[in-house]
Amino acid sequence: MLTTNSFSSCILRRHFSTTSRLLQVETVNLNIEISHHEAKLRKDKVTKYNNNNLARISQLDRRFNILNKSQTKIIDLGFVPGNWIYYIKNQMAKIHGVEDPDKIYQKCHILGFDILFGMPPPGVSCIQGNIFSKMAHQNIINHFREIALLENHRQENEIDPKSYFLKEQDEDRIDKEIMDIENELKNMSISSHRKKRLMSKRDIITSGHLVDLIVSDLGKPGPQQSGFYNYTETNPYLRYNNNAGLNHSIVDENNANFDFMDAALLLSCNILKPGGRFVARCGNADPNDPETELLHDKLTKVFHKVIEVNNFASDRNQSLVQSVEKYYICDIKKQDNEFDIYDVFRQYST
Repeated sequence: MLTTNSFSSCILRRHFSTTSRLLQVETVNLNIEISHHEAKLRKDKVTKYNNNNLARISQLDRRFNILNKSQTKIIDLGFVPGNWIYYIKNQMAKIHGVEDPDKIYQKCHILGFDILFGMPPPGVSCIQGNIFSKMAHQNIINHFREIALLENHRQENEIDPKSYFLKEQDEDRIDKEIMDIENELKNMSISSHRKKRLMSKRDIITSGHLVDLIVSDLGKPGPQQSGFYNYTETNPYLRYNNNAGLNHSIVDENNANFDFMDAALLLSCNILKPGGRFVARCGNADPNDPETELLHDKLTKVFHKVIEVNNFASDRNQSLVQSVEKYYICDIKKQDNEFDIYDVFRQYST
C-alpha cells in the first residue's frame, strides 16, 4: 500500500480562501433518521453501524433518485464493510430486472475500492488500494478499460463468431498494443503531438470504459467486523490507525474530508463520463470551515448541478446538531473541454 506522499504532486493542500464568485450550490437540510442509542456490546455496535449506513444510502436514494436504469458502470469508494455496495447491487438488480442479484454483472458492472480488505458481495468486483495513490487511480481506470475491451470483444463475436484460438490471438494482440501505448506514454521525452495521437488510439481501442456513477464514503473507518485472526484483514486496520501517513481521518476528521473529496473528485475528472453523477459523504463536517467554499468552487467547475445536503441527524425527532454530516449530490459532469483539471485543483492565493 502506498502512503499519501505518493499523491502530493496531484492534489494541492489548501489553507487559502477563494476569490469571490457566485457559487451555484443548492443547499438542502435533511434529518436522516439513524439510531443513536448507546450500544455496549461489540456485536450491537457493529449492527448499529451497518444499519445506520444502510439508512443513509437508502434515504438519499429515495430523496434524490441516485440510482437509475441508465447506469451500467458504478464505483463505490470506501466500500468496506460493504453496506452501500450491497444496497447498490440489490437496487440495480431490481432496476435492470435481474432476478438473482448475484448475477448483476450481466447488466451492470460495480467496483468497490478501499484501502481496507473486504470481500465484495457476489457479482461485484473490488480493488484494494490507497485513494491518494496515482497507481490506485490508474488501476481503477485500467480495470474499466479491460471491462470495456471484453464487452467490445463479446459484441464483435456475436456479429462475427470466431474460434477460441482466434479470439485468444486477437485478445493477446490488443493487450500487447495497449501495453505498448502505455509504456510509450510513460516516456517523458515524447512530443505532445505524439502523446495526443497515442491517447486517442488507446481511447478508441478501449472505448466505453467511462463510468456512470461514483459514490464515495471515504473517511474514518468503521469497526472491524471479521477476520480478527487473519493478517490479511487485520493488518490494514492496524496500519491505518498507527501510520501517520494514513490516520489523518482519525486524528483530524474534518480536514481529512477535504483531502478525500479532492482525491475522489480527481478520479471523477478522469473516469466519470460527461453527464455522469458523483455522490460523496463527509462525516463530522464543520459547517463553518472556510475551506467548504473552496470545495464548492471545485465541484461547480466540474459539474453543472451541485446539491449540498446537510444532515442534522435525529433520533425520534430530537435534533442532534453535534452530529452534522454533509453529502454532495453532483449531477451532469461537464464535457472535458468545459473545464481544466489543473485549474480545478490550482492553489488559490490569499
